[in-house]
Amino acid sequence: MILAALVASSGTAASTAPGKPTAASYSLPALPICGSAKRITCVVDGDTIWIEGEKIRLEGFNSPEVNGRCEREKDLAKKATDELQAILSSEPISITRNGRDRYKRTLATISNSQGDIGALMIAKGVAHKWRGRKESWCHK
Repeated sequence: MILAALVASSGTAASTAPGKPTAASYSLPALPICGSAKRITCVVDGDTIWIEGEKIRLEGFNSPEVNGRCEREKDLAKKATDELQAILSSEPISITRNGRDRYKRTLATISNSQGDIGALMIAKGVAHKWRGRKESWCHK
């Protein structure tokens, strides 16, 4: 079972104060890509994951959509999903929760020993820095 592979170190999220970000450390070996079954702990795409039944949208960057508008976007979306899965499965991560978006997803930043996961995804060419709107992946 997927939850058996999820290990939170030092217990649950550490809250600083009401309305402030909360952080927790996780080790996610063999984190799967989400399928059509109920999503518990898996990677949806290059900027969205599920952890213990909580849908988390990573902040600060945007990755291509799996059901993109062109073949280039769809191909990059697959690469972004695979890259995020590899990064999250490679070593322990820290998740800092920063509230919710209009879709009621948890907004969070995730980091590992190499730094911010969003910055890593951007450096690998499978994400854009978030500038307040989606950018086209079809015209590069």
